[in-house]
Amino acid sequence: MNLHGIVAPYVAAVNPFTSAIWKQSTGNATNADFSRTPSYAADQPILIQNQALTAGDLRHLDALNIQNVTRKVWANVSLQGVNRATQQGGDLLVFGGQTWLVTLVFETWDADGPWSSAGLTLQNNG
Repeated sequence: MNLHGIVAPYVAAVNPFTSAIWKQSTGNATNADFSRTPSYAADQPILIQNQALTAGDLRHLDALNIQNVTRKVWANVSLQGVNRATQQGGDLLVFGGQTWLVTLVFETWDADGPWSSAGLTLQNNG
């Protein structure tokens, strides 16, 4: 059951959706000098909802020693963070003129339509 799909219209009455560009990580390309360059699927426009981090989210991040996560978003896509097993970097979200890296996926659900909740870290746009 896609609970986010059910409650999203009600939450949007208080916290409107924000347009974003989703850059889904496809791994890394190895250059001639053996350095790596992240690669991404074609940009996809999506809608997200920014929300404050809860005390539980902050404790979770603290336990993982992750710093500088300043946003939590909900999206009707399956956002992914860094996955060393598949050698994928985290997805990127671009909104408000800023680029954000998916640092941590708090929740994800793929049955009955994907949705996820993720912690983001602001990136240098350069």
